[in-house]
Amino acid sequence: MVPYFDSIKFLNKKISVFEFWGTMGVIFSAICMVSYAYLAGLSVSITFILLLLSIATFYVFDWLSIQLTGKVELVFYHLALYILIVHFSFLKLLSLPLLSYLDMSVIGISVHLILGRIGCFLSGCCHGRPYIKGVSYQIFHLKTGFPRKYFGIKVLPVQLIEALLVGMGIVLFTAWRFYTGIPGSIFQAMLMWYFLLRFFLEFFRGDTSRGYFLALTYCQWLSVLFGGLLLVFSQPVAPWVYYFTVSVNLLLGAVVLLTVSLYFMTNKDLEKFYPDHLMELSETFRHFKADKLYITSKGLGISFKVIPLENHRKIILTFSNFHSSPFTQLLSDRLAGILYHQLGENVQSLRSRKNIFQYINK
Repeated sequence: MVPYFDSIKFLNKKISVFEFWGTMGVIFSAICMVSYAYLAGLSVSITFILLLLSIATFYVFDWLSIQLTGKVELVFYHLALYILIVHFSFLKLLSLPLLSYLDMSVIGISVHLILGRIGCFLSGCCHGRPYIKGVSYQIFHLKTGFPRKYFGIKVLPVQLIEALLVGMGIVLFTAWRFYTGIPGSIFQAMLMWYFLLRFFLEFFRGDTSRGYFLALTYCQWLSVLFGGLLLVFSQPVAPWVYYFTVSVNLLLGAVVLLTVSLYFMTNKDLEKFYPDHLMELSETFRHFKADKLYITSKGLGISFKVIPLENHRKIILTFSNFHSSPFTQLLSDRLAGILYHQLGENVQSLRSRKNIFQYINK
């Protein structure tokens, strides 16, 4: 069970848990950037200016978001891109060593992301998909962003997974930067590392504001776009960084080609795995009645049959308008994750045959 904090007292002021971890992100980003500047022989005063520019960029981005959408929409990709553009312009204007300072900028952005994701995890936003061995949120988290339709259902803690993998990348690439003495290696390698992990983590995100096109999310397409641009326009700072960049681009391209091909080969059945549709299935299962046919917004037909046995009951789900494919077992696993809490924790998947799934509820 994820702990809930209504607010946290910080400097004699009560702030939300998300704001607290965001503030911690700024503080620790500053510490890490100044420490890196000292160890790498960079100007500490320039470092503080870059920090102030980052904070100013955040508030401008926040203000523009409110003006354009009427609410605060913090998209990490957007904010990180704006901060890097501002830093790049400032460094270019003063003819400062570009790659050395951009290494430091990426460290600061990554540290802020790590602590920000902890805030996301504790608030219930940016959560993962239903998963049997995931984490569950309390009813109070409905006030801070966790969806009501997933209340009582365990979800994958994808926020912590992202924070852990970003932290591993920063430690590894920073250590390698000081070992080789090559400026720019953190900047390029860390960006490619994040494009890679963000692309694959998107498959496990469960929040509905994803924005899909051809079975891939908006952020997945951005990962592919930015990765390609970095390969084409960046200066190869070291052979291993170049090979890493090429490898990531080839891998992302192959997965995109495979996913889009499967999207059309399965008659767009991949849309049935979109988070909004899984939430709809969750609501359907919450109120299901035996021997009744349900039709979802994606055209998926579901019928339930319950067979009482001696010490348990067998639940048989039959699907229509769903083509049997390698995704059949994946759908069965997703359904087991949703059923796990709604029908009791003793839900076990028996077997799947075409579009007929059987579960035991003891």
